[in-house]
Amino acid sequence: MSTEATAFTNLTTGAPSGADATCTTKKYVVPGSAATSLLYQKVSGTGLPATCGAKMPKGVANYPAANVTLIENWINGGAAM
Repeated sequence: MSTEATAFTNLTTGAPSGADATCTTKKYVVPGSAATSLLYQKVSGTGLPATCGAKMPKGVANYPAANVTLIENWINGGAAM
């Protein structure tokens, strides 16, 4: 993630690695669909498969609702850079 463009490409086209097939077939961000984006699922706790790890951020009960909404709106709006 040496540049903003590289980070954005990794976020919108990359998929998590690991042993669990449920998670490795998911995308971090699916532009236009927060509900199917692993990033949104992890910060909101909504639709997160138990096999994809814990809700984010680690060690904090809940991510601020305004931030979750911001992420949701960004993804649903097409996740533009």
